[in-house]
Amino acid sequence: MIELEITLETESPLVLRAGRASAQFTPTLTYIPGAALRGALALNRLGERSTPDDELRQVFLSGAVSFGPLFPSQNGVAGRPLPLSAVACKRYGAKHLRSAGDSLFRLELADVLGSLKPLDEWEDCPDCLDQEPNYPNKRDRLSGYYLEEDEFATVKPVTRMLTGVGMSRTTGTAAQGILFSMEAIEEGQIFRGRVRIEGDEAETLAECVKELAPEGKILRLGAARSRGQGRVRVVGWQPVNLQGPSLGERWDVLNAVVRGLWAEYDAEPEGEYFTLTLESPLILRDACLRPLRADDLKAETFGLPAGVERRRFILNEVILQGWNTAWRLPKRDTPAFGMGSVFLFRIPHGQRDAMLACLAEIEQAGLGERRHEGFGRVRVCDPFHYRFEEVST
Repeated sequence: MIELEITLETESPLVLRAGRASAQFTPTLTYIPGAALRGALALNRLGERSTPDDELRQVFLSGAVSFGPLFPSQNGVAGRPLPLSAVACKRYGAKHLRSAGDSLFRLELADVLGSLKPLDEWEDCPDCLDQEPNYPNKRDRLSGYYLEEDEFATVKPVTRMLTGVGMSRTTGTAAQGILFSMEAIEEGQIFRGRVRIEGDEAETLAECVKELAPEGKILRLGAARSRGQGRVRVVGWQPVNLQGPSLGERWDVLNAVVRGLWAEYDAEPEGEYFTLTLESPLILRDACLRPLRADDLKAETFGLPAGVERRRFILNEVILQGWNTAWRLPKRDTPAFGMGSVFLFRIPHGQRDAMLACLAEIEQAGLGERRHEGFGRVRVCDPFHYRFEEVST
């Protein structure tokens, strides 16, 4: 498999509607979906040639190329979506870095002990506790994106409101009472995302993908393109930097943190833990093609072997919507599990090596449907879940 990173810069406000334009105000997504990038490249190529060629079919129809979501970046580092278990100071957010943390393992420990003590002793912001010991602020859920650096930092794109008015098709003038506002990502924002290419012809397809979006090329994404919005420029391509802990190292550190946390309360974990954290929405269906709900999820649903115990999940359910520009029709609404959802599993001691082989395949191939559009991307044992705890071996 070949994995490339593409960098885009917005040159005009970018409107990526988070829902149907059925209200006076429509919010925008704060990332660029892989489906939007894929569609822009496909339409651009179709505009240059009257009929699709073999390379076009290989890139867009074979499933060998997967266009992942593009996240806001800062200082050359691409952001990652924060897990839904992330917390920070309720008043100041991540401004007080000591307040940032992850609640997943403390929730699990509270369940194991049958006591809320692990949460009660941790829920106060430590910075606020130092300044106002009698009335500290609590920790609350933190959303957005974070930079995987030595020092914890969050990143988010700058947005603004675009106000417009509906036009009467009869008179060609402004229609009375049809004022609307769209949230848009400001120009000058940098986004980075990964494109995965698999198969025997991966190198050829990688060159073809880069030819579709050469450096300096202008692409049109999102809504309101006829009003001049949605212009993005391709900054360039580069191989994915694989620096950082390997899957095995992440597994070991995560379980060392679990053992240390359990030891603080005179307990020992009954097995080894691992997490699956969604880095893009996940579409799952049963054998009858009905969308799966949270209560339907089991270890087998994720392709995990027998003996894996699903301990808990923190997730949200979303409706994926979109617009098919080629057909000029809305895409079918698709229920999915939202980006940042977290699943915690446990296995008996002694099964680490066999489980790592299975998890490596899941992390590389993804889960669920429409993976070529970037859905179903998963990170195993995300360091965010343990980076704020001291490691005890």
